[in-house]
Amino acid sequence: MIAAILEAPRRSALSVSVACNLDSAAGREADIAITGAPPAEVQTALDASDGEVKTAIAVILTGASAADVRSRLDAAAGSLRAVL
Repeated sequence: MIAAILEAPRRSALSVSVACNLDSAAGREADIAITGAPPAEVQTALDASDGEVKTAIAVILTGASAADVRSRLDAAAGSLRAVL
């Protein structure tokens, strides 16, 4: 599989639309670099989020647990902006 980052037209820094090869840890870490978090925190968030990029971003920015963030994302139809 080819790793790909798909960018939607950006309306703000919180507009995130990504797809990546699950085997590409570097791709997921690059997506989460927008948070400004140190690499160790990014890896911890990715591990807690089972590699889900939006979940990991919200974990870092809100301090909530991955389970809580998943629940918020589900309620917000996947909108990271709404969760944040």
